[in-house]
Amino acid sequence: MLFSPEALRDPQRTTMISPCEWRPIKTAPRDGTAVLLFHPAWDMLQVGVQDDDTEAWQNPCGDLLRTPTHWMALPSPPKSEEQFSEELKVG
Repeated sequence: MLFSPEALRDPQRTTMISPCEWRPIKTAPRDGTAVLLFHPAWDMLQVGVQDDDTEAWQNPCGDLLRTPTHWMALPSPPKSEEQFSEELKVG
């Protein structure tokens, strides 16, 4: 199961996740929602999804990942320059 960059920003996610909170991997969404992943042996965090059929974790390129120990929701995408500028004027 490969996923596109658009899937990372899908506003129609079926799982509501609170951001900025590490959770045990056994609580991760199993519906194709992209999440931030952690494993103590990795040099950096990974973005990935769990394949429903194999239950294996994979990154956006489709490479299989060692089973992570924790996960976190992805942050919202950045605001456009126009939105940011408007907020500065109002705020």
